[in-house]
Amino acid sequence: MGVILGIIFHFIAGFASGSFYMPYSKVKGWNWESFWLIGGLFSWLIVPPLAAYLTVSGFADIISHTSTIILSKSFLMGLLWGVGGLMYGLGVRYLGMSLGNSVILGFCSISKRGNDFLICQPAFFITS
Repeated sequence: MGVILGIIFHFIAGFASGSFYMPYSKVKGWNWESFWLIGGLFSWLIVPPLAAYLTVSGFADIISHTSTIILSKSFLMGLLWGVGGLMYGLGVRYLGMSLGNSVILGFCSISKRGNDFLICQPAFFITS
């Protein structure tokens, strides 16, 4: 059952990932700032807290009892993620969906593997 559930979740995730930019084709006349602002409002500020409130029991209590340091780090990482998303959107806009996704995700894969190697094998980079 777990394998079938995994395949179903991958199918749903693939569909969601592939159809994410479909509404943006309807607003080609808009400036990129406008449609990213509208998309950002929904996907970063409105839907996540609403989904968490509806699916996590005691969500408000969890957030209110979380330390300020943890909330600050989370905010900083979210801000950096937002800047990365903005750069991703610009890359897709100027390179197109196919080439943009290929190039950007390729760079992400390379940088992720490089970071893992740097963290897990730091002695490789230290020379005497």
